[in-house]
Amino acid sequence: MNAFGFVGKSGCGKTTLICKLVRYFSTEGFKIGTFKHAHKGFQLDYPGKDSYRFKDSGAAAVCLISPTQSAMIIDNQLSEEMVFQKFFEFMKPLGYDFIFVEGLKQWDLLPKFCFVERLEEAGKILEGLVNCVGVITKTKETKDFWECRPVFFRDDVAALGSFIRHWVRQSH
Repeated sequence: MNAFGFVGKSGCGKTTLICKLVRYFSTEGFKIGTFKHAHKGFQLDYPGKDSYRFKDSGAAAVCLISPTQSAMIIDNQLSEEMVFQKFFEFMKPLGYDFIFVEGLKQWDLLPKFCFVERLEEAGKILEGLVNCVGVITKTKETKDFWECRPVFFRDDVAALGSFIRHWVRQSH
């Protein structure tokens, strides 16, 4: 299983690009999984549903299972990185070809693409970022590389998809 992170400021297009990559690879028969780091928290369940009532009653974990979908809501007793690692390990035997992760930039083991508005911002944003394998820009740039990292225009899904395939072939 091959995982890639996508990091950058809120509203820069991470989700949009990941959705395009999911479509791009899915139409070619690849099985794709995604993770979203919700640093502000989230509400998956809502009042009135039995699963909400279980959680509201004090359950530390609630699992929902249907013929077509499953979900698990748990109280994090580990760091976000450890929870990500546990879910990642859980997904390994399920046969995903790629996992795309939005956020979780501090997880060093994950090769990442960093979003920037303009290439001039890359130095400041990439400072301290480990394992950045490419830079994604909002505007078309005249440079193909920035400090030995390839530069991609965020709307050029085919170029990014090709790079991801090449990266996977090189790493195996």
